[in-house]
This record gives sequence, C-alpha cells and structure tokens, in this order.
Amino acid sequence: MDPCLLSIVGNKRDSHIGNQLSLAAETLKIKHELIDTNNAFIGNKILRKVLWKMFKIPINLKTFSKTVVERVTNNKSQILITTGTAPLNFFGLKRLSEKKVISINYSTDDPWNTAHRAHWFFKAIKEYDKIFSTRKANLEQFTKLGAEAAYLPFGYNPMTYYINEPCVNTAEEAQAVFFAGACDHDRKGIFKHLLYHKIPLSLWGGFWEKYGLESGGLLDSANIRAKTARRMVDR
Repeated sequence: MDPCLLSIVGNKRDSHIGNQLSLAAETLKIKHELIDTNNAFIGNKILRKVLWKMFKIPINLKTFSKTVVERVTNNKSQILITTGTAPLNFFGLKRLSEKKVISINYSTDDPWNTAHRAHWFFKAIKEYDKIFSTRKANLEQFTKLGAEAAYLPFGYNPMTYYINEPCVNTAEEAQAVFFAGACDHDRKGIFKHLLYHKIPLSLWGGFWEKYGLESGGLLDSANIRAKTARRMVDR
C-alpha cells in the first residue's frame, strides 16, 4: 500500500468538517484517508444511550481508538487530524506519538459545553501536538490542560455551499427564521425567545426536541442551499 500523508478522523456526512477536510485534501491532491467517527457509536442501542447520556462515552471508544492506530500505522500516515470531540482516547494518541505521527485536533465544538464535556477527551488533549480551536475563549483552557493551542476559524467551501437560483416559496417559508444545526443550551434560549414573540421558526438538525422545540430533521448540503435560496426571493 502506498503511504498516506494524512489520516482524518471525522464524520463522513457531506456537511461535516471531516468530509470538508477530505474534500480539501482531494483538491490539493494529498493522499489521505477519512476514518468515519460514526463507527465509534455502533452497538447496543440502550447501552449506547446510557453511556453517552451519563458519561459522554462512545460505546466503541476503545475499539475505535485501536482501529485508528492500526489504520494510521498501516497507511504510514505522517499526520493525523481529528475533529471535534473525536472518539480517540489517550492510549491511542500516545501510541501514535511513539510512532512519530503528528496529531492535531480541530476543536469545532466547545468541549467545556455540558453537551460535549467528556473526561476521556480532556485526558487525551495533552497527547495532541497541536489543538486548533474555532473559539478564542477556549485557548487558555486548552493551555491549562497542557496543550499547545491556536485560533483557527471555520473556512468556507464553495464546492458545497454556493448560491442556488431563488426558488418559489410560500409566505410561511418567507417569514420563518431558518436555521440548520444542532441545538444546545445556548441556542435554545435564542430560538425560544423568538418563539415567545411569535416569530415562526424553520429549525433543522438534531436535539431540538430535547429542548421542547420542533425540528424538521437533518438536512444535507443540497437541501440547505435550496432552503436558503427560498429566502432570497424578492431581496
């Protein structure tokens, strides 16, 4: 097998940062592999929910971490990039460090947010060679845990997100506030406030029902473009 320069641990869904990094590597003609984090969450449905709700532990954390080490080793990757609260534990990262693999985490979600907070991830942080965060507020917190951290804002991929031709929309669609993304405690307050003032919402993504708000479900990038275009009519 020809060696990969890069291994990426992230979600393969088209709108997720893991897939976006993979597309960037393809554009730059960098030989790489995208290892799907969804595999860390496959298992008994009840046990999976209990472990995540109580401890924020992916059911297959240990197995997935071993798999990442094996695949990075077999691919002879020089660099590993993980995204968000990546399901890769301390032992896996330490093993890769021993193999001289440069490990980087792109922190796309606030790991101190109660929705993401996980002790195993905090333990793993110091094993990364570098943490890049989209939030300057987290940099000092990462440093206190022994990590070398730097600010790196989200980028924009014109191959995925571009302006569609405006679509015919209903009056209801035109008036509703459109938002695509997962709900958390901070976002909940904003949209409940809008709802309180009788402003119609068009919410898409996970966890909205958990906070008493109605969601239309998950959207891929094509539907995000289409629904955004419907709000561009007559503007």
